[in-house]
Amino acid sequence: MGNQSEQYRLLLVEDDSISAKTIGFMLKRLGHELVGVAATGEQALALAAEHLPDMVLLDVRLEGDMDGLEVAHRLRTSAATRGMSIMFLTGMEPYEQMERALPVADCFIQKPVKFADLSANMHICVQRRRLEQRLAASDRRYQALVQDAPVGIYQARLGGGLVTVNPALARMLGYDSPEELLAAMTNPAAQLYVDDTRREEFTRLLHTVGEVRDFESEVYGRDGDIFWIQEQAALTADAVGEPLVEGFVINITARKDAELERDVTLHLLRQTLDALPDPVALVDDEQHVILGNLALCKAMGVPAPCGLANRAFSELLAPRSRKAWDAVFSRFVQDGQMRQVRLLLAGNAGWYVFTLSPYGNPSGERIGAVCQGRFVAPEVLPLGREGA
Repeated sequence: MGNQSEQYRLLLVEDDSISAKTIGFMLKRLGHELVGVAATGEQALALAAEHLPDMVLLDVRLEGDMDGLEVAHRLRTSAATRGMSIMFLTGMEPYEQMERALPVADCFIQKPVKFADLSANMHICVQRRRLEQRLAASDRRYQALVQDAPVGIYQARLGGGLVTVNPALARMLGYDSPEELLAAMTNPAAQLYVDDTRREEFTRLLHTVGEVRDFESEVYGRDGDIFWIQEQAALTADAVGEPLVEGFVINITARKDAELERDVTLHLLRQTLDALPDPVALVDDEQHVILGNLALCKAMGVPAPCGLANRAFSELLAPRSRKAWDAVFSRFVQDGQMRQVRLLLAGNAGWYVFTLSPYGNPSGERIGAVCQGRFVAPEVLPLGREGA
C-alpha cells in the first residue's frame, strides 16, 4: 500500500443519510471497499470490531449517546482496533471539541467532502498511521533491548545526575532495580568514580569531541566494592533540546585481572629469559615477537631494551635467511613439532641454530613458539648450509 491508487477497506460513520450516500459513492468511485456504514457510535464500534477496516471515516457529531470523539477514543483503547486510521469528517466544531480530537485523529477533512480532496487525504491518513505504528513497534523493540541488554545502558544530564538506567546497570552496581539506583545515585561524579578526575576527563571529552570511546575507570559498587568498567558514550539532546548523555557500560574487571596476571607472568618470564646466555624469543603463530631477551639484543648488536615486541621475527634476520625461516616456521605451525633451522641474524651477528619448541597458554593451547638460538659460526658460511 505505497501509492494513492492503493485500495483500502473502509468504514463510514455518518448519521446524515444524504452525506453518507454521497461519500459512499465517492469511495466506491475511487475503487475502495466500503465494509459498512454506521449511523451511531454503537453501530460503528460493532462494525469496526467485526470487519477490522484499514480506516474509519468518522463524523465528529453523531446522534445518540456517543459522539464521534467517544467512538475514536474507544477505538484507540481496544487492542483489536487501535491500529486503524481515523479520519474525522468535520464541520464548524468548537475549538474545545477539535482539541479533544487531535490525540486520536490521524487526519481531518472538511464537510461537505470534495471528491478531489478525498483520495489524497485518505492516503496521507493511512500512511501516517502505519508510520506511527512502525515507530511505536521500533520503540518497543528498542525498550525491550534496553531492558534485556546484558550491558549497562543509561541516560544522564551533562555534568549532572542519571535520568534513566536499565536493569543490567543496576545489577552491575549492586542495586535491586533501576529505581533504587536512580534514588541512591544523586551525584555520580562523587559517588561512583574512585578517581574523581576520571569523571572530569569524561566530561571534557564529551564537551570537546562529543563522544567517549573505551573509557576505563575504577568505580564503587553499592557495598563499597571496587571494580573496573568501560564506557562508550555520546552527547545528544532530549526532546526539548537539553544536552543528554547516552552511554553503555560493561564490567571489565575480569579482563583487567587477566591483564595484570599476564603482565606479572611476562615480567617473571622476561627475568627468566634475560638470565639465559643464548638468544631467545617468544613468537606467536603470526611470526610476531611477543618477547625477546637481552642476549638476542646483544647478538644483534642493539642496546637493550631493543624493542623487539610486535616485530616480525623475519625482520631480525638477514634477508638471505628469511626464506629458510618462513619454510620451517610454516611446517611448525602446521604440526607443532619441534624443529631446527640455521639462520643468520641481522647486523652480521653470525649464524645461529634456532630450536623451535611449542609455547602454550595456561590451558595447554599452543599459541606460538619458543625460539632459542645457539651460535655456530661467524657470518661467513659455505653456501647450501643455511637451512635445516
